[in-house]
Amino acid sequence: YTHFSHDDRFELAFHATGKWGGANDANLSVCGIDESYVVRTRMKIAAQSLGLRITGGWQPKIGLGTEVCYAARPYNFIIGAHGDVMKCTIDLDKRDRNLVGKLAADGKLDLDIDKMALWTEPAFERDEGCQSCHMLPACQGIHCPQIRMDSGERPCPEIRRTAKQEMAAYFKAKQKAERVPTSAAETLPAEAALRESGS
Repeated sequence: YTHFSHDDRFELAFHATGKWGGANDANLSVCGIDESYVVRTRMKIAAQSLGLRITGGWQPKIGLGTEVCYAARPYNFIIGAHGDVMKCTIDLDKRDRNLVGKLAADGKLDLDIDKMALWTEPAFERDEGCQSCHMLPACQGIHCPQIRMDSGERPCPEIRRTAKQEMAAYFKAKQKAERVPTSAAETLPAEAALRESGS
């Protein structure tokens, strides 16, 4: 960790294993939402106390659109080996809605405007719950367009539910990081927490 500590060029992202639609999903034992949140929070606190930068979660200066899915951004694309243009890395070429166009031999994008709109339209405009939410500037109702398409449910970012705990964890880790260790023994608890969490 010493090579990456306090270096803004590097970020850690912690994600729980999930069932993402593969043939082996039924055989996977994965964390529930609450369990994965607890483990991720412990790992984030440990990483931050070592001076490591993490992605996601509450941070000061959380900006406009920081919780918007990459697939919802009109300028983000996945280009397949045969020139298929896609939006979502989970759907890939498994769902027709995700095949939003073709990349021509001359390098021009031939996009299907209706399919693009499925991913990029500002969903909050027709969702009163989104319009009254404090997270709207950050997620814009399109934290995950796939969730809204599949279930019709509002795809709220986890931070909406956990902001208070994440703020407290952030400042606790910041306090620890600002302390100057007087010996190597002081850094061991954070390193042990990272190892214990599976990093």
